[in-house]
Amino acid sequence: MIYYIRLLWPDDDQFLRDLLIPDTLSFLDLHKAIQEALGYQTAEMSSFIITDEAWNKLQELPLVNFEDSKSTSPMDIPLNTYLNDFHQFLYVFDYFSERALFGQIIKTEEDKSQKITTPVLVKSEGNAPEQMKIDLDLGIEDSFDDNDDDLFDDDEFNDTDYFDETEF
Repeated sequence: MIYYIRLLWPDDDQFLRDLLIPDTLSFLDLHKAIQEALGYQTAEMSSFIITDEAWNKLQELPLVNFEDSKSTSPMDIPLNTYLNDFHQFLYVFDYFSERALFGQIIKTEEDKSQKITTPVLVKSEGNAPEQMKIDLDLGIEDSFDDNDDDLFDDDEFNDTDYFDETEF
């Protein structure tokens, strides 16, 4: 069976990627195909989250097994283990900012000729989101006035009141 998978980015309605992939290939194969289709580096942490129709999490398949680092990747199982017909999933590509693509099987087809053996990118529209979004705004407002020369509101401040120069 061949899955026609569509990936959407909720922050950009111009973004779309369609992939064909045999259902016997693994989630790891799909991960690599998505990374390649987006121009991402494959070493970054990511996971698939299998969802129901309301996008509620049913199962997560991370790239790395955190419980046993010596075992194979949880993604190293066939797609048809969790996906069939018109299932949907999230593909988390940025763990730190919790950003994910929406994925859905839009069509299935028998592969009678056995021609498709690897994932194939068949449609690419729009720009991929940057792989890592680093937000350094910690929500802390700057309470200092740049024009305020008197930091301690004390006209009489003298650092010698606090430090004994003989100690240095």
